[in-house]
Amino acid sequence: MLKPQTKTQLREMIKRKLGAPMVKVELCDDQINDHIDYSISEYIKWATSNATEIAYFTIPLRSGRRYYDLPKDVIDIISYSEEGIGEGGINTLFTMKNYLYNKGMFDPLTAYPQSLLGYYMVNDFLETLEKFQPDQYSWKYHRMTNQLEITPTPKYGKKSVTIRRPNENNIVTEYVLDSPGYVLIKANVIQGATLPNVIRGWDNVIKEIKSGSETRIIKQEEADNTFFALTNNAINQELTIYKNGVEYTNWNWADDNGKMIQWTLPDEILLNDELLLKYNTIIISSDNNNSSMIKEPITITQTVNITPIELATKNILLSEKTVNKNDIEITFNNAKYLYGIDFIIESDDQTINFSNKSLDGLLINGDVISIKFDGLNSTIKEFPEELYGRPWIIDRVTALSKITLGMIRRKFAQFSSIGNSGISLDGDALVSEGKEEYDKLTNDLYINETYEGGYICMG
Repeated sequence: MLKPQTKTQLREMIKRKLGAPMVKVELCDDQINDHIDYSISEYIKWATSNATEIAYFTIPLRSGRRYYDLPKDVIDIISYSEEGIGEGGINTLFTMKNYLYNKGMFDPLTAYPQSLLGYYMVNDFLETLEKFQPDQYSWKYHRMTNQLEITPTPKYGKKSVTIRRPNENNIVTEYVLDSPGYVLIKANVIQGATLPNVIRGWDNVIKEIKSGSETRIIKQEEADNTFFALTNNAINQELTIYKNGVEYTNWNWADDNGKMIQWTLPDEILLNDELLLKYNTIIISSDNNNSSMIKEPITITQTVNITPIELATKNILLSEKTVNKNDIEITFNNAKYLYGIDFIIESDDQTINFSNKSLDGLLINGDVISIKFDGLNSTIKEFPEELYGRPWIIDRVTALSKITLGMIRRKFAQFSSIGNSGISLDGDALVSEGKEEYDKLTNDLYINETYEGGYICMG
């Protein structure tokens, strides 16, 4: 596997890079998972242009509200604007830049040869001027809580905004907000994110364009509001409505997503009227949704060569978490050993502990045992994530895993057991090697970060 696409695939690659299965790797899945999550969070934070993309979206302000929760995949707010939210787009006729252009301030840019000094002088002047011409609201982005702070707090009763949203019963409902209006936000978001909701691995989700019919009985709320919402979004906003076998045309879309319908003559569609709707929609297979899926457990047989560190810690690490610890079975010298009497399972559901159990004192260095158990990871459906295959992520997780593994091994730097003496482990070397790689990767990330770009040379 050259490029892992899931957390499980990346975790198994890290184990192989550390020597598994030829060398025992005394790390549980949770430890490697922690390193993966931390490395990805670092990469997203610093490698802005490599891991994120710029997106624009709007949010309505609310009277009396100062803090606004943002979509979960927003990483950073670049700017926000109160312009261009209404009809007609952004008006640039009376802007300060247009005024300065007419006064000849940009002439050094249009004349030949161009002057970089003139360009930077004009831009510096504009930035200074903006400080003396603040917007109606100032903003601050809080990374830890992923919130946008607007000051001053919008006042009550100044203006209202009407929005339409399906409620929990899929009934289109109008909400009137005491709001001064919308703000346009320019933000860095995780690549592939769709606001406000995110569908992971969309290209790998089983999608079916289904052509079918839907019968709707108009409810009281729908009759009162002259709105209803489709069960699924209509592709390309293509929909045909039939009433009493005749096509009904006095309606229009109430949104941009092909979801909400409004009829224009209130008395033509009433309570309990039956409508036939025909449209194409995308049906996502029930086996492919935005959450992990649990399938039938897979029984795993793991062969373990007992090492000095396992004898010292009285622990044996399973290759992955177990679904049911009571069903674990260990075979040694044709004898079977069971949970509870011969060994126990730690709270991580992955570590076998035989301290003060029948296996304690029975096993020696070099013994080979067989463990049969139901694996947990093999039952989970994961969606591909492009970030798991980034070389920096792979190397960063490997470096962190080396440090953790080295800290574990150097605790048992020298170990003696029956028939063995002077057995040493490579803990210090792993910690030193991991820290060196960690520092180099940190430096590489800062150097390659391209958020602001470099100088432009003209010639």
